[in-house]
Amino acid sequence: MTQLDIATDASGWNKDDLKRNAQNLVTGCVPTNTNFTFSGTSYTLLTSRFGTWVTKNSAAEISGDHIKVQEAEDARILLVESYRDIASQVNVQAAHDKSKLLSSGGVLTADASPLGVLPQAVIAKVVSTIPGEASITIITFEKSIGTMVYWKDLTTGISDKDFFAQKHIILVDGLVSGHQYEFTVAHKGSVRQVIQSVPYKVYIQ
Repeated sequence: MTQLDIATDASGWNKDDLKRNAQNLVTGCVPTNTNFTFSGTSYTLLTSRFGTWVTKNSAAEISGDHIKVQEAEDARILLVESYRDIASQVNVQAAHDKSKLLSSGGVLTADASPLGVLPQAVIAKVVSTIPGEASITIITFEKSIGTMVYWKDLTTGISDKDFFAQKHIILVDGLVSGHQYEFTVAHKGSVRQVIQSVPYKVYIQ
């Protein structure tokens, strides 16, 4: 029987995978998770490096400036290093216990292969009661699989997307009050192919 661990090498992941998996590890390994105790400042270093990479990667994608692109790559290297450190500590402390490994938010090595095509996600409703925010209620597929949320400002034509840990209700902020938005969602684990939901439109408060 193959022993379970979580993947420690994040160097080959694309940007979406790195963002999703690093965020899940940060979320799963919070100090309140009594399954793990991390040495020194290794956990806070992971959270800091994750935040820095997300910021620098976003700046590089927006500007395309070669200096910002290099800064983002440098930040990625540090994040991959911290990810490996925390993932390695998780594997030692979990000692192949699946429930403990899953609580870390890490990707099980046995689950690292693509999951195939997941069922189409369904939006139950989208409401906007707070200025600049939208609350999306979805019908979930499986708690271990996250959700990609895609949105488009129908007033300006600007679109964006982000990954969220699996929840029935997802909050999207930073939207423009008074504009109409179109939202779709899709289940996403280690899968590369997703089926987006039927679009849902709403005006933002």
